[in-house]
Amino acid sequence: MSAADGTYTVRETFELADGRVVTKGAQLTVAGIRGRVRFVQHVTAPSDAEWLDVITVRTGHARSVRPAAVRRVHRRQA
Repeated sequence: MSAADGTYTVRETFELADGRVVTKGAQLTVAGIRGRVRFVQHVTAPSDAEWLDVITVRTGHARSVRPAAVRRVHRRQA
């Protein structure tokens, strides 16, 4: 996933270690953050560092978290 030209790679989907794909708007539970967050994008830096940009559902604050911090993906309500 390295960007050879030195740019950041931004995607609106992310595949978890167990194979599930998270799409923009999905609600997650993340270690270290109280309540649920909404997935916005997955970013990979030229140095191969990667993180998820999320927004807290309750307060609307933007946060960046490591993919390993995702504890649960909540099902969408129909």
